[in-house]
Amino acid sequence: PGGEFAVARLDVVMGAVRPLFYYTGDFDTPERRIRRHDFLTNVELDRPVPAGSRLERFATSANGEWLVYVTQEPAPIRHRLWLRNLVDLSTPVVEVATPAGFFTSALELSPDGMLLAFTDRVASTATPTVSQLIEPFAPVSVERPHFASNSRQLYYVELMSGGGRRIMRTDVTASGAVGAPTQMTPDYMVAEGLGIDPEEVSSPTFTL
Repeated sequence: PGGEFAVARLDVVMGAVRPLFYYTGDFDTPERRIRRHDFLTNVELDRPVPAGSRLERFATSANGEWLVYVTQEPAPIRHRLWLRNLVDLSTPVVEVATPAGFFTSALELSPDGMLLAFTDRVASTATPTVSQLIEPFAPVSVERPHFASNSRQLYYVELMSGGGRRIMRTDVTASGAVGAPTQMTPDYMVAEGLGIDPEEVSSPTFTL
């Protein structure tokens, strides 16, 4: 009695909340940054960029443990990939091995953060200096790799000779070893159309 009091509202979020990752600064400027907001803290993530290069894009694993980002070299023009551990921010950024003249057409981390798919290759985040072709068994072009929710299957579009496409699936171990591919759809020729839904969870959605 006679004292002051206040009423406050407390909201409790049950379960895990995924952090929010976003850019600050204009594209193609040295001020370009990547930040992480986990609803308790908001921090800038250290992302070294070689002198004269620019930050292009990034991807994160669904479990929030890894971030991979792309930089573009000025001359000769090419892309480089860099892997950042988000659990221990004191861990140095590691460059992912890429072929000469490399350009990123696809970039995705597996949901468990143990694998990285980029363009037509796959690597383990434990050994990013070693990668292998998604289809090492035949000289084919690979497009749009996407991990299944179990992180051990990789779906992708295979570009056939003459321009047709088909969707394939391969098993991938935690160390990045690729198994024999399985064809998931019939062959579709040019102008027939074929796509894969990037939001697939446990099985892909095919678009004709």
